[in-house]
Amino acid sequence: MLQSCMPQQDSHAWCSHGNRLYHAGAYEEAIETFDRAIALDHKLAVAWHSRGLALGQLGRYEEAAHSLSRALKFAPEDYKALYNYGKVLLRLKRYREALISLSQVTEMKPDNYKAWYYRGRTQIYLGKYEEALESLNRTLSIQPTENRAFKERAITLARLGRYDAAIWHFDVLLKEQPDHAGIWYSKARCYALQEDSEQAIRCLKHLVKVSPNLYLTLVQIDSNFTRIRQNSEFQSWLEEANQWA
Repeated sequence: MLQSCMPQQDSHAWCSHGNRLYHAGAYEEAIETFDRAIALDHKLAVAWHSRGLALGQLGRYEEAAHSLSRALKFAPEDYKALYNYGKVLLRLKRYREALISLSQVTEMKPDNYKAWYYRGRTQIYLGKYEEALESLNRTLSIQPTENRAFKERAITLARLGRYDAAIWHFDVLLKEQPDHAGIWYSKARCYALQEDSEQAIRCLKHLVKVSPNLYLTLVQIDSNFTRIRQNSEFQSWLEEANQWA
């Protein structure tokens, strides 16, 4: 076996073996191996970092955050560890801490579009929509094909009340995914908030063909449709749609 061939007191050898196990998807075994490396050298930042990644793969985010914080204690300039720490904090809904970490990554590596993207997502959770828009714009300026950022930008524009711009984004997304129910619904909400019941109904007609039951329920309780809910045309469509659902 590989373990028996390794120097038993070589922390880096144990760490390398752990990384091989990690990439093979053997996360539990990898963690045990990283523990062996750390037992030999508790300041081995790369072992703490890799241990955190393996824990994250298993959904053990609190433990992952602890391991990554240890990695950063011994290698504070490791932007990859800082980036992964920010993502784990985001998973834990520790948004303010996540924003600090991800912002530090964007300062250290201004062309890291993934850090900008997750920074934007974190700002959205904090309700910092203007700042989030700046982060998402930066993401797309570096990597124009990052569709996740494009979608988040569309949703952020809608939250900022920039409905025409949001609708344009949704139209672009629908060209690639013409039956994406969530995008049609988001577009319908923009029209409803503009009190354009005709266009909202047009979107919803397409939507209920794709996923009728869920969205017919949502549209009747979603406050975004309050402005047009009493509209006679909307009421007629809703009554007809419920009959056919």
